[in-house]
Amino acid sequence: MSIEPSIPLPLEPSPSPEADEKRLWIGNIDSRLTEYNLLKIVQKFGEIKKFDFLFHKSGPLKGQPRGYSFVTYETRKQAEAALEALNGKLALGKELVVKWAHKAPSEPSVSKKIDPCISEKKLEEAKQTKDAIQQIMAIEAKLKAMNEHRERELEMCMASVPVSTESPLLINKRNTLLSQQKPRSIPYNRSDKKRSDVRKR
Repeated sequence: MSIEPSIPLPLEPSPSPEADEKRLWIGNIDSRLTEYNLLKIVQKFGEIKKFDFLFHKSGPLKGQPRGYSFVTYETRKQAEAALEALNGKLALGKELVVKWAHKAPSEPSVSKKIDPCISEKKLEEAKQTKDAIQQIMAIEAKLKAMNEHRERELEMCMASVPVSTESPLLINKRNTLLSQQKPRSIPYNRSDKKRSDVRKR
């Protein structure tokens, strides 16, 4: 038996309360019952405005039917006729369960509540992190001030030391000449010696 592909129906953004009165939830669907076969069954009771055959989106059953679907008829009378005819109807070994969509617990909405203990813990961690950052910034500022104070003291010491106007090259050259210079010898004069001898006599 060849199965024709299902024709996608237009989807409504968000059904109004009036649309919910025409919308049915069909559950306990046998996994062998295809989307096309179920669509052919529900079309017998009137014109279909919307048909949702749901599949698993993740996990080991990804791609397989979830076992329930939604159908929205054109009129409430058509939806009532389908509800009376299909509820409890045997389909491939399972009895279909049909209810009004707004009464079916198909997609329960779970409100997420924030644990006060967790929020207080996060606030305490954030406060500790802020305090640590402030301590680090205070230490860095103190170290910077100490370095600036040392630099000022060093500048003052350097300013008090006299600086020679002579260049280092001239100073080294002068020191070299002084070290190489020999003491002068006094010349010997014989006439001076004779005079000293005469005086002694």
